[in-house]
Order: sequence, then C-alpha cells, then structure tokens
Amino acid sequence: MRLGAGAIASLVLLAAAPAWAQVDGDEPVVAPESGTTSEDSEPASGQAVGQRIAQPYAQRTITMPARTLRLSAFFSGHRRDLALDHDFVFAFQIGGAYGITDDLEIGIGTEKIGPSAIFAGRSAASGWRPTGEGLLSFVVADGDLDFGDIPIYGRYRFLSTDLVELGAEIAVLIPTLTDFALRFGVPVRLHAGEIFALDTGLYFSMVFGPDPAPSGLDDEFWGGMWIPIRPVINVADWLGLALTTGLHIGPFDNDHISIPLGLEAVASFPMGTASMLDLVAGFEWPAFLRPGTDNNDKAEVSTYVLSAGARLYFGL
Repeated sequence: MRLGAGAIASLVLLAAAPAWAQVDGDEPVVAPESGTTSEDSEPASGQAVGQRIAQPYAQRTITMPARTLRLSAFFSGHRRDLALDHDFVFAFQIGGAYGITDDLEIGIGTEKIGPSAIFAGRSAASGWRPTGEGLLSFVVADGDLDFGDIPIYGRYRFLSTDLVELGAEIAVLIPTLTDFALRFGVPVRLHAGEIFALDTGLYFSMVFGPDPAPSGLDDEFWGGMWIPIRPVINVADWLGLALTTGLHIGPFDNDHISIPLGLEAVASFPMGTASMLDLVAGFEWPAFLRPGTDNNDKAEVSTYVLSAGARLYFGL
C-alpha cells in the first residue's frame, strides 16, 4: 500500500478547486445546455432558470460546467465465476472532479458522464467496470482489506452541437493495489430531444503488469479496448435509466471478447440552482456473452456487479 500517492492526489484536487474558482465577477458561471448559447432565454425542460446542472440525466453534457465540483461515494460488490484471485470482492470508493471550463474537466475517480472507464487492472479479463478505484478507496477480498488504485484523468470536449458531443480523455492509474496503467478515450454523447441520449465512443488501456487472463502466458504488458453502447432515457425529470452494453476486447494477445449487459438508475434532486444530488444504483453482467469461447452459446450470469452510491455537484 502506498498512502503517499493518495495523499498527494487528494491535496492536488482540493487545492486546485479554489484557485480555478477565482474568475472575474461575483456571480457563478452558468453553463448552457449542449448546442445552446448563454444568450438563450428559455431553459430546457427540467432545468430551472440559472440552474447549473440539468436535472434530467439525458440532458447533461460530457464535461461539467465551469467552476463545478463533483464529489462521489460508491459501494460495489462483484462475484467472479472465473479462475482469478477471489470469488467475491467488496469495494468502497470516494472520488472527485472539477470543471475548469465548460469544456475541460479533471478528476480523480471513475464517475463521469458515459462509461465509467475502460476496464483495466486485474478485472479486465472478465470485462467489468472498475471497482475499488478513486481518490480514496478500499477493497475487501477474502477478509483482507487493501487500498484501491487511484485514477487521475482529464477530459476535454472539442465539439458540441444540438445532436452530438465529442471529447478526448486521458487517465493515469496510480497502482496502490494493482499495476500502473494508461487509459485513453474518445467519449461521445448523442442527443435526441430532451429525454434521450446515447453514450458511446472508443476507449483503450495499456497496463504495465502481468496479464490477468488464465492463459499461462508470462506477459508484463497488455492492452484492452472498449466500445460502449449506453442508451439513456429520462422517464421523468428526476429519474433516468441507462442500459449498458457494447464490446470489450482484451487482453489483446488472448483474443478475449465479452459483451456486457447492465442497467443503471439515476435519481436526481436539485439543491438550489448551483447544486445537484444524484442517487445511483446499478446491476451488470460484465461478461454476459463471450463470443469465440466454448461458452459462446449461453449467457454468463454467474459473474455480476452490484453498485450503489451518490454524486453531489457544487457550484463554486
């Protein structure tokens, strides 16, 4: 366990927020909705005049508005029916992020608009999204308590229209539990009206450590790729539902392919015009289908992930 890395990362994020918050003017900057301008007088449905974060989850943008701080806390548990390290793993993780501008977001954690992150670390062989990663995280496996890894990321949105948002993302995984990794992504969010969005894109990871797949290979470097497909719909302004699927490939040298299937619910509650609370619950089969394997004719339902937590947005 390396506590120094976590302490340094925490100080960097907490110290940066007040500094970036000092911009001209006393009033907070209010980010326009995707494809709109600050001069638009009529807010979208579900968003009050001057509200910094849209309540409907489908209306949110891939980067947070300027001078917005996000804190998150999540519990998760996953069961592995594979020849890996443990049968069941619990995790608790705390993360944070800050919107420097409307198009630039930095953070420590995995809670972003769209897919949490490309699957990396020891869990990559089965395809589930990261658990036990954050500004501060704990992992319990077989009765042992460990500190989780620390993912530090930056995301920049370089295209925003009424129909599409396109960005670029890079992340570094500080290996307080597993192995050092680099992650790259192109997050994409497609908008269709005020209640529907589709999250997709292309994500890669490079892990500098032993291949986790039970192949007998003695690799010290491996990579993976993730193409997410995540439709999001708001059945009410306060309730959003997301279906998670897509294609995960990796480790590359083992030709491991998996198709996950999951569902997530997000209940959102405004707290004034500058703050928002999200309560989140999800369930996922991370390797629901495995094309190209001996089990490609049946669903893999004995490996699953449960998660629940909260995201709190503050306008600074």
